[in-house]
Amino acid sequence: MSFITAKGTHMLNKGKGFTIVEMSIILVIFGLLFVISMHMVAPIVERIKQEKSKKIIDSSVISVIGFAQVNGRLPSTAEFPSVVTEAVDIWGKDLVYLSDSGLAAGNICDRDSTALTVQVCGGSSCTAPLDTIPNVAFLILSSGSNLNIQTNTTVNPVKAYQKGLAGIDDFTPVINRLQEYDDIVKWMTLSELRTAAGCEEAPLNILDVPLPSGLLSSPYDANFYATGGVPFADINGDTDSAEDYEWCVTSSAPGGLSYVCNPGDGALASSLTCGEASGTWQQCSSLELSGTPVTSGAFRIFVYVKDSSGNIGSRIFAVTIGSISGLNICPEYRVWNGKPAVKTDYRITALGVSGVCDAIFLNDEVTGSGSIGTLTPNEEMEMHTTSNGSCGGLESALTYNQAIVADTNGDCCIWFDQADRTCP
Repeated sequence: MSFITAKGTHMLNKGKGFTIVEMSIILVIFGLLFVISMHMVAPIVERIKQEKSKKIIDSSVISVIGFAQVNGRLPSTAEFPSVVTEAVDIWGKDLVYLSDSGLAAGNICDRDSTALTVQVCGGSSCTAPLDTIPNVAFLILSSGSNLNIQTNTTVNPVKAYQKGLAGIDDFTPVINRLQEYDDIVKWMTLSELRTAAGCEEAPLNILDVPLPSGLLSSPYDANFYATGGVPFADINGDTDSAEDYEWCVTSSAPGGLSYVCNPGDGALASSLTCGEASGTWQQCSSLELSGTPVTSGAFRIFVYVKDSSGNIGSRIFAVTIGSISGLNICPEYRVWNGKPAVKTDYRITALGVSGVCDAIFLNDEVTGSGSIGTLTPNEEMEMHTTSNGSCGGLESALTYNQAIVADTNGDCCIWFDQADRTCP
């Protein structure tokens, strides 16, 4: 059909399509939308796969616990693939399984410690781990989406890094590729496993009974006792019928005293190590510290005990030996601030654990501040350069043994500079 106009004849076609230019624009738009959608979908797909692998690992942990409940031990590395429902992650890579060797060979309810430790690292050097988890029973891991195992399970402690940390590849048995850490790691401690498996036995422990104080030239006797774990049968020929443990110490006895595997089993030498396969261990029902002291002072005693399943327990004890000739030893000391300043920060530390920091005025009692207790055995008092309660800049420290020497009048009160002070 055509229309006649004054300017001529023009044709109008029905159903006219897109021009090449218009089609090109549309294709470009669709291409951009496709690229944008792929960038949005890829992370979602990756998260789905990560969650799927976490569920596979969670399921594997449950399967291992079930095996332990039935068999009283953990599966071996060779048994692991047949124990779990899925032995590979979502990317088709084998799951890595690591367990304490003793738990795969013996009854988990007889153990209260393992040789396996995990460290959580916030930096590639891991010189200051964010967390350290001892007594790990087992762990399971996936190499993640990069298909690169970055966690070295051939060393102890095993280091697990924060997700996304750059430049990590500790697993050297295969090609070394430094990448962002994306291993998926899950572990279970022995305590958690024992609870899940329904173990009821009490863990091995040395009874926390304070040692009595002694005096020079006067007979002294004290005993250490253990409980729990799996004791040895009383077959060592000692004079009692109590179940036995093995004992070891890493500190020399105070002068004139000695450790005796009680009773009648001979002297026990102190050892520098008390490891499961090293050190000087002796079997008896209890350990005795006895003799006649010839050295006064305050002493720390490190005692270890081992049961028939190889579990090791330890405890630190304090004993004070006073002098008949005049050196008095107090169970605790009160201390005053003698530093010539308006205020000084003080706190007490015990075996590496710091107490509350407090700013104390000149001539005021440090130990009477309410926040800082008296100075007792195994403790030391720190004096800092700050005066705002932050305890920054350690200046000097006063140990319990130094307080004994400084307290010349024997009233258990001194200045921090180790001059004597009469209690009010």
